[in-house]
Amino acid sequence: MAYTPITNTIIAGVKVVELAKKIGVKGTNLHIWFATTGKKNKAIKKIGKGHYQLKK
Repeated sequence: MAYTPITNTIIAGVKVVELAKKIGVKGTNLHIWFATTGKKNKAIKKIGKGHYQLKK
C-alpha cells in the first residue's frame, strides 16, 4: 500500500516486484505486460512507479 501525504489516505494496490515474486515470474516480464497489455485494460490504473491498482 502507498501512503499519500497530501490527502492522508492509503492507496491499496500492488507493486510489480511483489506480484512477480508471488506468482513466480520475472519482474521485467511483468513490467512489460503492465506497460503494454495492462494499459489497454481500463480496470488497471497506474498509481505510482511500478505500482498498479485494480479499479472496480
